[in-house]
Amino acid sequence: MSHVHRDEAASTGSVPALVLVGFGGVLAALFDVRATAVGWHLAAGREVLSGRGIPRADAFSFTAAGTPWLDHEWGFQTLAALADILAGTPGLIGLRALFVSALGLVIFLTTRRLGLA
Repeated sequence: MSHVHRDEAASTGSVPALVLVGFGGVLAALFDVRATAVGWHLAAGREVLSGRGIPRADAFSFTAAGTPWLDHEWGFQTLAALADILAGTPGLIGLRALFVSALGLVIFLTTRRLGLA
């Protein structure tokens, strides 16, 4: 009997938690994307999209030009550059809101699965 009661509580508690997840995405969309250091990411993403592949050396700074570089963020950079090309700043804001909401959803589902939500 207590098991059924716990399941009902978990399902009714899910709605406010999911609203909070969505609210996190909205909050992320409120902040100006261009106020962050996103230019480097967009430039590297454009390199990938142009067909030149993942950058292996720094081509974007004056002081370290040509220095070997392991670009471990190439996936995000490619998505961000594509969003910027297709939709400009609103595309970047939407991408960030999507990522924040997805992260919140993963955290919610993980805590629920572990019985913590």
